[in-house]
Amino acid sequence: MSVAQSDLIVEVAESFEHAFDQLIKPEEWDTLLSKAQSNVVFLTRKWQQTWWNHFGAPANCQLHLLILRDEGGTLVGVAPIFVAIEPLPPLNEYKRGAPSRPEGNGTPLRIVQFVGGKDIADYLDIIAQPSHLQTVRSAAHNFPPTSHQTP
Repeated sequence: MSVAQSDLIVEVAESFEHAFDQLIKPEEWDTLLSKAQSNVVFLTRKWQQTWWNHFGAPANCQLHLLILRDEGGTLVGVAPIFVAIEPLPPLNEYKRGAPSRPEGNGTPLRIVQFVGGKDIADYLDIIAQPSHLQTVRSAAHNFPPTSHQTP
């Protein structure tokens, strides 16, 4: 699927295989990351794909790998996000030494998260050329993953 948003073309892959077969060359990802402010190991395509294959896909989450290009077709951003359906934990006052993420027991909700594991990765973000960072963030933020409904 391809959609124009804020002068950018947003393509969506629902698997890394589809992304690398049809939407983005692996070298493009590597080059973009090398120029990005958030150039960390947790945003490399190998980390992202490995994490997804082991933790995202088996948990029945839905990948929305946003590939953002300018009108000339130049890659300016990648937003590796996914949608999970999970119950939220109850609101509790923070207490030192308490588990940072209690198990949820409420009504399951759609939660949009970055690929890469918030519990094990130090830094997750949108990957973007510095000159396009705000535009890429805005386009990714305004791109709702609508194909997965709450049960």
